[in-house]
Amino acid sequence: MIHVFKRTEIVWWEKQRLKYNLHCIVSGLLLLAILYVISILNKRGIYFFFMLPMCFLYLFFLNICFTVLWITYSILISKQVISVDQNLKQRLFTFKLFVLFTYLLNLFLAFLFFLEYKLY
Repeated sequence: MIHVFKRTEIVWWEKQRLKYNLHCIVSGLLLLAILYVISILNKRGIYFFFMLPMCFLYLFFLNICFTVLWITYSILISKQVISVDQNLKQRLFTFKLFVLFTYLLNLFLAFLFFLEYKLY
């Protein structure tokens, strides 16, 4: 069975994309700051010029994950009979979980970077 998305669903999720991208940028800047501090403490330099393309690739990857998230959510929730208010609450909760996941993923990457510098 093919799922037909309601226009209001798509508009709501796409409005959230700007907020999500801002969270991605903030968490990415925090990650870069942590990487910079770790590299200073270990007296090694980081070539941020070479990291810049990876940052854009990472942001692109996170936006693809965001799109997959709302499509999956919309397909799963369409099988349930719930009120409009409950649907909005569930969407907001899902969005907040995904933002939290983004921050935790960046902290995990910083932790891996820290371990790499401690081991070598």
